[in-house]
Amino acid sequence: MKLKLLLLLLFAVQMNAFSQSKTAAETTEIAGVPVFIYSNPATEYETVGKAIPVGKVIMIAANEKVSLTEKIKETIESTNERVKKGKLTKYDAIIIDVDKDKTWAIKFKGEPSLDATVVTVENIPVFLLTKPKTPYEVVAQFPADYSHRASKGVLYDKVNSMVKRALKKQEEGGVEKFDAIIFDPQDLSETLIRFK
Repeated sequence: MKLKLLLLLLFAVQMNAFSQSKTAAETTEIAGVPVFIYSNPATEYETVGKAIPVGKVIMIAANEKVSLTEKIKETIESTNERVKKGKLTKYDAIIIDVDKDKTWAIKFKGEPSLDATVVTVENIPVFLLTKPKTPYEVVAQFPADYSHRASKGVLYDKVNSMVKRALKKQEEGGVEKFDAIIFDPQDLSETLIRFK
């Protein structure tokens, strides 16, 4: 009985470690600032305040004429202006929560780090402006293609629509099993990957 319990415990630990490795990532710096979008810092941090007000977030997000990278650069510029005006203290990185239309300026409790844990959509890890830390192989690549409703929405709607589309293709046998999706920040094309 003890042996069975020990084996079950070891299996649970291995599954948890594999699950964590599927979401382990390294984020990207834009304009010298680490940006966590569809991800959270893996290093301890404290929030110093809103990077920019919600109204400004929505205004930047709604601009369909510029790329995601340009939108983030504008967010960082606006955040730096708030620091100069004394409305925000010095920060190390920015977290962009596309689900809640909020941006947070954060300060690391230790050394600044690009280590991140990506979030999942429909239980699929989403890598956007992040690189997986676990070795992987490419299963398939698709251009950006989302539902008509999502095309009128913001990034959150588009990513959700494309994850659902990829899962439907897998369910219908149109694509091999995949573990995660890497999105290109320039055009939102997707690369389906399987971890080794």
